[in-house]
Amino acid sequence: MTIQTLLVYDKPMALANLHDLLSFFSEFAVRETCNASESALLFCEEHEVDVVFIDLEMSKGLELVAAIREVKPNIIIVFVSDYSDYAVKAFELNAQDYLVKPITKKRIAITAEKLNYLIRLRQTVKSSATLTDSDLIPGKNNGRIYLLKVQDILYFTTIGRNVFAAVANGRYKLQGSLSYWEGRLPGEKFIRCHNSYIVNLSKIEYIAPFFKNAYSIKITGSTETVPVSRTFAKGLKERVRLLA
Repeated sequence: MTIQTLLVYDKPMALANLHDLLSFFSEFAVRETCNASESALLFCEEHEVDVVFIDLEMSKGLELVAAIREVKPNIIIVFVSDYSDYAVKAFELNAQDYLVKPITKKRIAITAEKLNYLIRLRQTVKSSATLTDSDLIPGKNNGRIYLLKVQDILYFTTIGRNVFAAVANGRYKLQGSLSYWEGRLPGEKFIRCHNSYIVNLSKIEYIAPFFKNAYSIKITGSTETVPVSRTFAKGLKERVRLLA
């Protein structure tokens, strides 16, 4: 298994040292190195990345983690630090590993084994739990529970802390987060188009320019529109182009 890797450091020497260490392990394919949060976030938005190694002491490092969680919640975070004192804080941010410098090959081997296991586990869970068009999911409306067929769902959205599935006759409250449903839905049929929306590709009537590289989606057979943020616009356009 190849782990698509991004390194984010604002110290050139430390960045080079980590890059050299990872080069000893065939599991890691270092796709890019960045010395600023802005370029790192842009790379994550535009490319497939499995894991990001981030220098915990770099400027805006914690803000970068929060931003990555917004656009690509499944990316694995590994913090690198000069100090062990921040380990608790790192794991509070759902980091999967924490490396204290100086880093050895033996320690990288442990990280590689851990990441391989985690990625394989995610793939197994996703493949075994992926929904099909004919599957039914429970949604609540006015105190009643209805069974919604996946192929009939127009889009999923978050309102406050709740997730809803929209069908032709209304919205139904679901259990679980939007990221949870993104992981279970068939990827060839549904796509994330906004931090708060997942849309059914077969229910798109048209996509219209909106504002500053953002778009809106007109839903077939409905007066509703769904927003497409700049973050997700490129991926949506690529998918629609492939379907055309």
